[in-house]
Amino acid sequence: MKLVLNAILMSFLSLLFGACSAVTPLQGEDRSSQLPLIDLRLDVDGVPGGGFVAVRGTSGEGKDEQVLDGSEVVQLKNGTQINGPADLALDFQVRQLQLAVGLAMVEETFTLDGFVGLERTFTKVNIVTGGPPNDQTAESTGLLLGLRLDYPFQSHWNFDMRATVGVPLGDDIATQTVSLLLAFRPLEHLRLQAGFIDIETVETTVGSDVELAVGGLAFGLALDL
Repeated sequence: MKLVLNAILMSFLSLLFGACSAVTPLQGEDRSSQLPLIDLRLDVDGVPGGGFVAVRGTSGEGKDEQVLDGSEVVQLKNGTQINGPADLALDFQVRQLQLAVGLAMVEETFTLDGFVGLERTFTKVNIVTGGPPNDQTAESTGLLLGLRLDYPFQSHWNFDMRATVGVPLGDDIATQTVSLLLAFRPLEHLRLQAGFIDIETVETTVGSDVELAVGGLAFGLALDL
């Protein structure tokens, strides 16, 4: 009887401490990626100050490891629970499509853009814990707010700095994106650009939040029409 009571007590304590365990965010960070990039900008005539429509698409992939201690629990959206201590290997992907309208303030030496629009974000995380992998995906549409500084120099070069935030519209992914690009203009409406992009996303879910950061070398084309 004593052994039975001890077993019941241990089971009760395990359930109690399991219920009190903190739900830990799923976190992946990789700033050594390569991110293809394409920009399209269409100037709108007749708008005071210089109106424009802009589209940007980019994507990046990363790898990271997350170590859970004995008090941490990761709860996936499919109901899978990963209890610490555990070592998680994460492969993740972030894709963005931004559509914006804005106004340009053109000065002698630079152009400053302010814009607002919509951002579509897709994330995918593959979690490996030693057993079968778990895939978790998410898609979200959010309000896009941003600023861009364009500084031309010499005759065919531009320095482009851009920062945006994405605010969820009833969905779950908030974003923050920063890019620093150097562009060479071989033709009037074409730019070849390369530099650095950093994308951070936070997905709020019923289980563990998913916090991803992917950044690194960005390269691609820009069309100014």
